[in-house]
Amino acid sequence: MGPSPVAAVDDDVQLPDTWWQDLNQALDHLAGVPTSRQAVREQYIRRRVPEYTGINPGEITFTSAHGARAG
Repeated sequence: MGPSPVAAVDDDVQLPDTWWQDLNQALDHLAGVPTSRQAVREQYIRRRVPEYTGINPGEITFTSAHGARAG
């Protein structure tokens, strides 16, 4: 099986609550790691979030997170 052609999961993945708890804990730890790298720029978020959701994102707080940059 190769990578998904889309960035969203449309199927119910049926993962146990402990899996989600572990993921949230790992993301909390990752968010606390300082970095100067930026995968998504604020201007992009301010333009795209309203375009796709109709909602103004308001104040944006950046933290470290998993991100990928195109080669």
